[in-house]
Amino acid sequence: MVTPTSSFGAQTTSEALPLLAADALRKIARDEHLKERIENDPLLSGIFKRAAERYIGGSTLPECIRTIKQVNAQGHAATADYMGESTRDEAKAEIETTHFLDLVAAIHAHTLNCTISLDLSHIGLAVDPALGIANAARIAVAARAIGREVIISMEGSERTDAILATHTELCRQFDHVGITLQARRLRTGADLQSALQRPGKIRLVKGAYDEPETLAHPRVSEGLNAAYRQHAQTLLASGHACSIGTQDRQQLEWAHAFIREQGLATDHIEFETLLGLGAAPAAQMRDLGFATRQYIVYGREWFMYVCHRIAEDPPRLFQALIDVVNGPGEAQHL
Repeated sequence: MVTPTSSFGAQTTSEALPLLAADALRKIARDEHLKERIENDPLLSGIFKRAAERYIGGSTLPECIRTIKQVNAQGHAATADYMGESTRDEAKAEIETTHFLDLVAAIHAHTLNCTISLDLSHIGLAVDPALGIANAARIAVAARAIGREVIISMEGSERTDAILATHTELCRQFDHVGITLQARRLRTGADLQSALQRPGKIRLVKGAYDEPETLAHPRVSEGLNAAYRQHAQTLLASGHACSIGTQDRQQLEWAHAFIREQGLATDHIEFETLLGLGAAPAAQMRDLGFATRQYIVYGREWFMYVCHRIAEDPPRLFQALIDVVNGPGEAQHL
């Protein structure tokens, strides 16, 4: 049986349904009214929370600290991100900035090998660019005092220019504030060359945001895989501090082979994976002698993040169903 669809062409039902379900999940992630309905329904919120537990480090800071300790005990560094995005109120941005400062203090108090990741829109960029810069600088000062980095995450394409401008401004004051670039974006080659002229680690990821094909490579395409390898090659060979963010085994094998064949130094390189997507990729790179890091999100605003994580790889929908029934044990499909 063949099922033609506008998004995925002619495919068998078994091939098309997971892709259609993932596409629906992305739409759910963007629907604020549906999100509110799910969060306010004890049954629905309980179901979604069981599926989410694999991907988040907890709802509270103490829960996140416990997760970071577990990751550190496995020989990996961590980066912690207090979930939230698009704060539209200055008072709320102040509250969220204070929470990041509490995170920095907790990392220091527990002597954790952990950096801080954040969305600039979470701490005021969407209210006023100057507010975003000021609050990011406060966090950067606190992180510098304990010898830890801050990594700015990339958001949707409508905010790319503002995020890069903010990073450029912060780099006038700090050399430990990094930036994330998404390989999906067609503009990333030029953005990477600019970022290489600034201090701070560069984190390369594929990119999970829904973007038009005029701005980004198709989500599942050889064009995206090739772009990722091209940008990773530039980073690895540059000598600039970098974090190669992927748990794709083929990309990891390619990166290892490229480093070995080129005889590259590795003291500027780390490999970063997402919590909940299987420990094996990180352990593999750790055992090969590379620095490794796991990205840990926490907080109560997990809905959009988890929807994107599951939708990135349609088989994760089946894993989510298993988690709802059995709880989040080791991933079955990775």
